[in-house]
Amino acid sequence: MAIAWETGHTAAQLTGTGAVSERVQCAARATNDSDMADMHQTLLDFLELDAYLDDQAIPATI
Repeated sequence: MAIAWETGHTAAQLTGTGAVSERVQCAARATNDSDMADMHQTLLDFLELDAYLDDQAIPATI
């Protein structure tokens, strides 16, 4: 994951697995001069991480 973040790629792009970005739909509102592209990329990064952890059978904890 650190390599993906440092290179600006997702884990799926580096590993060749299915991309969450092909399945995700989102609607957001930018406030406080937030950049929509950055918000969208951050969302995709978290969803890719979640999918990776699911694939590795690592459970979510609260």
